[in-house]
Amino acid sequence: SATVTITNATDPLENTISIDSVDIITRNAGKNLFVSAKAVVTIQNDVAGNTVSGSWSGATTDVDSSLTDGSGTLTFYSNEVKYKTKALTFTFNVDGSSLSATYPQ
Repeated sequence: SATVTITNATDPLENTISIDSVDIITRNAGKNLFVSAKAVVTIQNDVAGNTVSGSWSGATTDVDSSLTDGSGTLTFYSNEVKYKTKALTFTFNVDGSSLSATYPQ
């Protein structure tokens, strides 16, 4: 489990974001095997409407973002990769967190 701490300069409340797990997902299509990964991220002191962004590296490189609903748990999925013969490593990094307000509402 990796932990990233993000402090919003306008709000002294500290949010701790942790990557709880990265799990492998496989899918067969005929003779082909496709592999992807699922990362589960938890935010302490979460509020609804917080955008969390992250990026995948290793076997695939893509960027994902998700909007929180206040529950504190987010799930991110990597792109699929066709498995050939070598080991595939999927790494997820939390790149940032942001929360916005709009006026007038």
